Amino acid sequence: YQTFVNTNDMDSAQVVLRMGMEHHPQDPFLNSTLGFLLKKQGQYETSLELYQTAIAADPENVDYIRQEAEIYEQLGDGNAAIDSYERLLAITPDDQDAKDRYTTLLRQFRDPEEYIKSLEEDVANNPEDEAKRMELIYAYSDQGLNEKIVTQADELLALNPSQTEAMLQKATALENLNKLSDAIATYKAMLDVNDSNVDAMLSIADNSCLLGQFTTART
Repeated sequence: YQTFVNTNDMDSAQVVLRMGMEHHPQDPFLNSTLGFLLKKQGQYETSLELYQTAIAADPENVDYIRQEAEIYEQLGDGNAAIDSYERLLAITPDDQDAKDRYTTLLRQFRDPEEYIKSLEEDVANNPEDEAKRMELIYAYSDQGLNEKIVTQADELLALNPSQTEAMLQKATALENLNKLSDAIATYKAMLDVNDSNVDAMLSIADNSCLLGQFTTART
């Protein structure tokens, strides 16, 4: 098999792998290797069967489980992919790539509360990850969880005081909570970062009108 791979004769390599599987049908190396080659060719159903045979023989092999999850994604079976990533993360809980794929799939295929819970766990485990905190803020926004947006935005701004997108999400949440003075203060903080932010100026003007502060609004 290896000599055929080294001479780029992949058809013959597959023939030799299948010959080996006639004698060792449950061998995880033979099944996973052929599965890998077929996956690259887009033969996902057959590749999946081979990887699952390999997993049955070596159930904690993270590469086999990862390949299974990716194939399920290619086949559009999000729920099965989620199950695979859950098994993968039980073995390698610090695998950030797997976590990211897992949360993305939860957002697409599962209940929003489950998606948010997964993001909250990620943020708790990686408190310095600004992108993950921002993703959580967007998830809160999708569900109208304005108080949580403000809390999470404050935590993100403690890490990065110039994160204007977090400021914008916070200000919008404060407007939704009818805390207009606090929203104005947040928009002013955005102007401290960029004094030509026209959208922030207009939002201050709009909220000032609502508070009866017409001179400030005109300015």
